[in-house]
Amino acid sequence: MKTMKTIKFDLKLKNGEITLRTIDDLEENLSPELFTHFHTGKLAKWLRVRKLDELAEKMEALRAQHLEDKNELDVKLFKNLCEIFVSEVSEEDAREAMQDYQPATIEQNSNDEEVEQLKAQIEQLNAEIEALKNPPKPKENIVENFIIHDDGTVTDTKTGLMWKQQHESQQLNWDDAIQHASKSNFAGYNDWRLPTIQELKSLINEKYTPTINPTAFPNTPEYLFWSSPPDTLNIGYAWVVATDGGSSSLSSKRNNGFVRLVRG
Repeated sequence: MKTMKTIKFDLKLKNGEITLRTIDDLEENLSPELFTHFHTGKLAKWLRVRKLDELAEKMEALRAQHLEDKNELDVKLFKNLCEIFVSEVSEEDAREAMQDYQPATIEQNSNDEEVEQLKAQIEQLNAEIEALKNPPKPKENIVENFIIHDDGTVTDTKTGLMWKQQHESQQLNWDDAIQHASKSNFAGYNDWRLPTIQELKSLINEKYTPTINPTAFPNTPEYLFWSSPPDTLNIGYAWVVATDGGSSSLSSKRNNGFVRLVRG
């Protein structure tokens, strides 16, 4: 299950000219203008969503103290904020910082900007959830009786078999080919195998050279491809199909040949 993202919002100072996104931003722009965000509880929330819980708890405790003491001076409040976020300051320095401060009126709609930011992020999350519910369908290309999928597989609509589009690049003897096929998890499937001689011959189309559809199965070499199981009368031999003409014959299992994986 996908973990929901933490919804963050920014703080604005100086009529939106300064945006506080990180604790470094806050420390660099610490001023009495933070009072509005402090009194509304927005500052504590801002710290919470950034996982700065210890600082958030200090803000909540300080706010509770100020709510109880209606005569608390703004100078002392600013001094407290400096001590929490930056360093201790004298009351004289705090008073000097307060000289040009004009208290903002805390209106009922003071959190409108935060609400809009939250709405935008919720809409984004909803869009991501819908995308997970309705993932895009894989692109398909149909050539003759073959459906070419964008995961590197091909489905033969006549036989219902799914083939790996590209043959295995390395030539192998028959025993190694069997092991290689059983261990493959190509495109997320773990039931790949060597095709039977009949399945392998179903791909042969003599109008092409090599004798296989070049769009469905590109880069196919003109050589021998292994099939399974081995010959019942000659246990040391297995059937192969030659893509340089489409013929089939027995070959010693010690010989090397190409492999095309199939499932189904």
